Amino acid sequence: MDRLKNLSKNILLVVSSLAVMFIIAETGKRAYDKIVHGFDFFGKVYRNDPSSMFIYTDRGRRNRPFATNTFIHPERRKTVHVKINSLGFRYDELSPEKENEFRILILGDSITQGMRFNRDEVYVGQLEKLLNRGNDTGMKFLVINAGVGDIGLAEEVDILRENGIKARPDLVGIGFYLNDSRAPWGVFVEKGYNYFILKHSRFIRWLYRRIFVERYVRLIGKSRVAWVETFNERKWVNDRETFYKMIEEAESDWGAAWRDSSWKFIEKKLDEALKLAEKHDFKIFLFSFPVSVQVEAEFFDNKPQRILRKICEERNIPFLDLLPVLRENRDRKLFFDQCHPTLTGNTIIAEALYRFLKNSPLLPPAVAGRHNRQSG
Repeated sequence: MDRLKNLSKNILLVVSSLAVMFIIAETGKRAYDKIVHGFDFFGKVYRNDPSSMFIYTDRGRRNRPFATNTFIHPERRKTVHVKINSLGFRYDELSPEKENEFRILILGDSITQGMRFNRDEVYVGQLEKLLNRGNDTGMKFLVINAGVGDIGLAEEVDILRENGIKARPDLVGIGFYLNDSRAPWGVFVEKGYNYFILKHSRFIRWLYRRIFVERYVRLIGKSRVAWVETFNERKWVNDRETFYKMIEEAESDWGAAWRDSSWKFIEKKLDEALKLAEKHDFKIFLFSFPVSVQVEAEFFDNKPQRILRKICEERNIPFLDLLPVLRENRDRKLFFDQCHPTLTGNTIIAEALYRFLKNSPLLPPAVAGRHNRQSG
């Protein structure tokens, strides 16, 4: 009996000690994050798969409804304000009434969400300003930013189905990037971030990243990021051979757009979006962001855009290829990295979208006519 009591005491002592150590470690990690990083951006703004708290169900990332965050972005050294509405969109709350409103919902990834910028600086916000500038028709344009960082077309269509239709859009624009065929959670060990303990403990999340995610990248996934070194060397600007070598290295990212097999998935997801459009009475258009190497290389390769244009034409989806207009301005600083546009890049994209929409049948006839008269 005494031996059993002693064993119980020892077990209790060990458990208590581990609990105290965990509390100290968790408190220390949270303090470190606050002091060193200044903000817990991902924890405040993003949440993993909303369909389940305890298990992973392969639906990817979403914005956290009602999230707010203010921070100084380290690259721009500017204060950025982030506000997410109840639907998970980077926009103000939307009224259930739509009197004299034309709502355009823009789906996309981190390029669209634009966390380097305040909302009105991102191309989505700039487009809203352009559409409402000098507007004397009584029609107000709302251009709603539904972008979420690190997602693809699968998640974008799910977001449209889950909450996009609740915004009652008249028009939905899909901001397509060349890695959008990638399934949710591009690195499979990222799935673990959805489990309850990893959601709520920064210390355990840090351990998981160090033990599993970083080890996976080092030992197995190293080839997935090999293109970054080639990209940084910039030999591809003048050398076609290096350019196509980098595409092969980036096969699990943007390089997938040069692989014919990846487009079957894109076609399937676009068909799903079209069914939603028909059911809920809105129109769809698609615009394509290039990878920066397509813009900056001395030679021209637009294979992904040609394929995507054909897919859209077969489905009567209006399509805008942003590669030509960005190449026309390639003497300016357009990108921070391989895909994220600078403020200048965002402005060029917004203006291209504005011209595209005003010359299309997608806007209400009276409004499109007014824009065309102004441009004339």
